[in-house]
Amino acid sequence: NQAGAGALDKMLRKLLFREAAEEDVAGLTSADTALLVERAREFLDVKAPGRVKIRIDPAGVSDGALAHRCILEILNDDMPFLVDSIINALSKRGHTVHTILHPVFTSARDSKGKLKALDSSKKRSGDFLRESYLHIHLEALASDRQRDALIRELRDILEEVRAAVVDWQPMQHVIQGRIENLRTKASPLPTVIVSETIDFLSWLLNNKFTFLGMCQYKLGKKGGKKQMIADSKSALGILRLQKHQVIENAAKRNLASYKSGYAIVVEKSDIVSRVHRSAVMDYVGLYDFDQAGNVVGELRVVGLFASTAYTEAASGIPLLRRRIEAVMELSGLTPSGHSGKGLLNILETMSRDDLFQIESEQLAPLAMGMWRLHERPRTRVFVRLDRFERYAIAFVFFPRDRFSSDLREKAGAILERHYNGKTLEF
Repeated sequence: NQAGAGALDKMLRKLLFREAAEEDVAGLTSADTALLVERAREFLDVKAPGRVKIRIDPAGVSDGALAHRCILEILNDDMPFLVDSIINALSKRGHTVHTILHPVFTSARDSKGKLKALDSSKKRSGDFLRESYLHIHLEALASDRQRDALIRELRDILEEVRAAVVDWQPMQHVIQGRIENLRTKASPLPTVIVSETIDFLSWLLNNKFTFLGMCQYKLGKKGGKKQMIADSKSALGILRLQKHQVIENAAKRNLASYKSGYAIVVEKSDIVSRVHRSAVMDYVGLYDFDQAGNVVGELRVVGLFASTAYTEAASGIPLLRRRIEAVMELSGLTPSGHSGKGLLNILETMSRDDLFQIESEQLAPLAMGMWRLHERPRTRVFVRLDRFERYAIAFVFFPRDRFSSDLREKAGAILERHYNGKTLEF
């Protein structure tokens, strides 16, 4: 009824603009805000349970500030990663966000999704559910085709967000189950490896890793060759959507690299995350062994290391601390000596991704070579291939007074020609 609509409009106005940045709404007239409230009420009116609703209005819905802007609206069950995932997608496509409004509220709907009541409280009570409404102003889109493509992409991204969030707790339980098995069941691995594996998995669970997907693999034969074969029924998070290959050339992997003594591998996956932040996902492989110490399976986990994983001391992180100890032993240097302290500093300040990925035998000469450059600065190049031979990672050093962007670009061009590849990042 009219009175009910008026009360709803009042509530929507409060919700839409209560947390808006001042610069985002500075150019909007009272007529603009009234129109936005009216259209929001119409958009929020019906929502299917557990489904996302997306609409993009073309530019020109109003004069003034809205004349050359289109309006993107997304209604979804409230969950983590919504805003950053959407903003990352828009930025990657080159869209400029002029205004972003993001009220989170509780709603009551009937069995057909019709809105019955709206509450500004962010707490759930009774039959009320938390919902997220994203209202974003973009520059005008060139065509209906561009608009439809953007809607399809955003739906795909939000499907991944939902899969990761819904399966977050089951993925945690899988890792916790692995920890309990390592604690209680006999293992062919040395005790120190088992203990370090338990500590590392516990460290991951302590908010050091954003779990986005996992899948169990079993060693078998395919096309007459031994390889890891996915158990699709075990897939969780984004990997259960069956759109992703964790390691593209895993079938070509040398299975001799699976050997007793290596319980965990940490690498970069072949998947660029569209959830939370746009980056190549980290991949953690947890091997399964038979009683003879042969690898018979692998749990593959993909996600993103949290920022705290990059800022805490490497010497306190499971796996890395043993790697650093091994490098110091291989170097023959005393940790308390001048050179030993210098080498430790190199290891602590090295890229955390590289520390996770490089085995001690590779890391020792690399770190020692870097340390020697402090004593005698000169141009040096250190190159390693990742264990799946997808990437060449090059550390290129120049004396400080010679370095320039032009020199860096020339070095990149030489490496591209040598490896017949292209520079992904620097």
